[in-house]
Amino acid sequence: MFKKLILLIVFAFVVFSCKNDTNNAFKGKWVNIENEEEIIMISRIGKKYTVNINDTEKYSATENNGILKIIVDNDTLDSRINNENLLILNKKSFRKLSEYSNPGAGIY
Repeated sequence: MFKKLILLIVFAFVVFSCKNDTNNAFKGKWVNIENEEEIIMISRIGKKYTVNINDTEKYSATENNGILKIIVDNDTLDSRINNENLLILNKKSFRKLSEYSNPGAGIY
């Protein structure tokens, strides 16, 4: 009985520790690699995202299968993170700052 309990705990630990949370990959501050004045801030609460572009445009977004769908008026823009860990949006590439602290929202 005790062995079965230990096996169950070990199995649960292995299953849940191997789970990859890709949802946090989008969250953070992104800077255009060609124009560092173009900045995107992506925050997340639950499953909903907010995309803030240059502190002038703010949009809602959702993530589905590694694609962040940004809702702009009656259309959506798809963004994704490529193999080089760059955010691709409208044929522009953005690199993520390694660590960014946003008061009240914690560290990205």
